[in-house]
Amino acid sequence: MSTRYSDSYVFSRAMDADPRPADPVDTRVTLIVQLFLLALAGLIIALAVI
Repeated sequence: MSTRYSDSYVFSRAMDADPRPADPVDTRVTLIVQLFLLALAGLIIALAVI
């Protein structure tokens, strides 16, 4: 394992550390919003291609 990988891994773990407990409803809403934005971007790209 290289030091670059371990440093980025530790940094990402530190960024993921959230002091408040994860709310399942909050994560579900975030997932829905991400899927909606992804579908919207796909629709825009499809219209641009057509």
